[in-house]
Amino acid sequence: MRIVNPFEKFRHPHLDANEGVVFSRQLQQVSARVNRHVYPALRARMLIPSQPDGGDPIATTYNYHDININGLPAAGSARTNTVPNVDVAMTENESRIREITSGYEFDKLSIQRAARAGVALSAEKAIAARYIIEKEINTVLLAGDTQKNIPGLLTNLSIDADAVDPGAGLGTPTEWTGKTCLEIEADVSKMLRYLFSASNGTYSQFVLALPPDQYGQLATMRIPDTDITLLRYLLDKIPLIEDIIWLAELATSGDSGKAEMLAGARNQDVLHSIIPQEYTEEAPIVQGWTTQVQCSARCGGTIVRQPFAWARRYGI
Repeated sequence: MRIVNPFEKFRHPHLDANEGVVFSRQLQQVSARVNRHVYPALRARMLIPSQPDGGDPIATTYNYHDININGLPAAGSARTNTVPNVDVAMTENESRIREITSGYEFDKLSIQRAARAGVALSAEKAIAARYIIEKEINTVLLAGDTQKNIPGLLTNLSIDADAVDPGAGLGTPTEWTGKTCLEIEADVSKMLRYLFSASNGTYSQFVLALPPDQYGQLATMRIPDTDITLLRYLLDKIPLIEDIIWLAELATSGDSGKAEMLAGARNQDVLHSIIPQEYTEEAPIVQGWTTQVQCSARCGGTIVRQPFAWARRYGI
């Protein structure tokens, strides 16, 4: 009796017209390019100058002093004993600094599998950890941290904030979508005149920050009967404007969640960030097959020393 091997027919396979020696998997092309998801740009550092005096990476608070001059001149002779004296008053201020942490881990097998797919896994995880920390720094610089009593630029109550004037359109809207080029230019110019006057001319150039929608409107809205956009007109024709940038957080940071514009002197004497420790990776910790990397930074928000040099106008 002959025992038939059920697999024997596959030892010498017969291929008919509908069969082939190449599997579909072998015909697949694997892209060497890895596409990353696009996340919102972090632009607070473009608006806020860095800390002028460096920083202590282990400090828990940041103390700074403001000096005011007191005294009046008087007519008379310097040879008499009636010369009025001036004095200086110094106030001390304190801001807390908080630690921001993140981390990532990987194992040998995951690294090998990712490498076969053309992905440097440890590098990608390091990029992710850095973005998470930088995103939190961006948030603290702009919004502060109320629980830790850390100030932020958009939550500073000493900065003048007000609504823009309504336009002449139907329902007298304040939003720029219902305003003409002249009305939008009037909103911007009025805020800049306020800043120049409030600083008594000490600062004569200001950066203007807008929400993305309003920035896009200015970049595409043309002055009537010209080929010049309103954005280009403002930059070229108003000497008080140093630069115009967009900032996503301004879309909802105004009163009652309204869009607002922000302008001020981008000067370290006026405001600056407190970041005594930038993004740092500690030495890897190896536990068996797993390697962990702890990451951290330290941030104390934004110090506004001269709030009269900044202003917010909401309802745009």
